[in-house]
Amino acid sequence: MSAITIRTDIRPGDLGYITYLVGIIYAKEYGMTLLNDIEVATFLTHFIQHYTPEKERLWVAETDEHIVGCILVYEESPGVAHLRSLILHPSVRGRGLGRQLMQLAIDFCREVGYQKITLETFDELQAALHLYDSFGFQLTGERFHAEWGRPVREVQFELVL
Repeated sequence: MSAITIRTDIRPGDLGYITYLVGIIYAKEYGMTLLNDIEVATFLTHFIQHYTPEKERLWVAETDEHIVGCILVYEESPGVAHLRSLILHPSVRGRGLGRQLMQLAIDFCREVGYQKITLETFDELQAALHLYDSFGFQLTGERFHAEWGRPVREVQFELVL
């Protein structure tokens, strides 16, 4: 596999590719349905329509012109950033890319002046939970739902900067 590059410019096709990546990985690994694809596509569309580059960012990891990972930060409220869409293709896991993307996102949040970062995920993503814990994120809540096509325990975290 070629070297992985990370970029922050948003290009045509990125939103569809990221939706596809999340869709195929979460369907195969966690049994999610098209409801998850719809939720991701709806969120990404809203993100781009309201994108404020000074306060928000999308990092896209790619190799051989294929997206293999991403993470994004958007402004949830004044002083509060929300971390979303950390995803890695299975072929690049275990190489430190998730940690690198997290560090870029957290550094950006500090540079912009956010006081806190929030995120939510579901409790089956053990590698992601470990990563969030290693950066100091604290569990703040949970809820059970089936919005992504099957029942999950969603967990919320925050990091005070």
